[in-house]
Amino acid sequence: MTEAALETETLAPRRRRRVVAKPVEAEIPAAVSVTAPPKRVKIVLEENANIPKTGQFFGVNGASYILKPGHVALVPQGLVDVLENAIEHVPVIEEGSLRVVDMRKKYRYPFRILGDA
Repeated sequence: MTEAALETETLAPRRRRRVVAKPVEAEIPAAVSVTAPPKRVKIVLEENANIPKTGQFFGVNGASYILKPGHVALVPQGLVDVLENAIEHVPVIEEGSLRVVDMRKKYRYPFRILGDA
């Protein structure tokens, strides 16, 4: 840009746009619906080789939990669903030949449900 153009650009007054508030025709809800807290369940993790003595970390919907084996815990139903779906396959071994015959499913983190909270 030339110097003359810079001078006129910097010296020229800027026009401000006038903003006029228009009435909103849409209705605004009186209250926002709040979801109920998740259902809680009492459980106990059984001791096994997959769970350290210090506890096992679980994360569900952004919430973190550390469950220790043998201790009663009050957890949301979503964590119970995670535990029920944590399944591993273990081999079924034939006694005489020590050959793998089949695979069976078992819980990776065995637990007991003691009841609702």
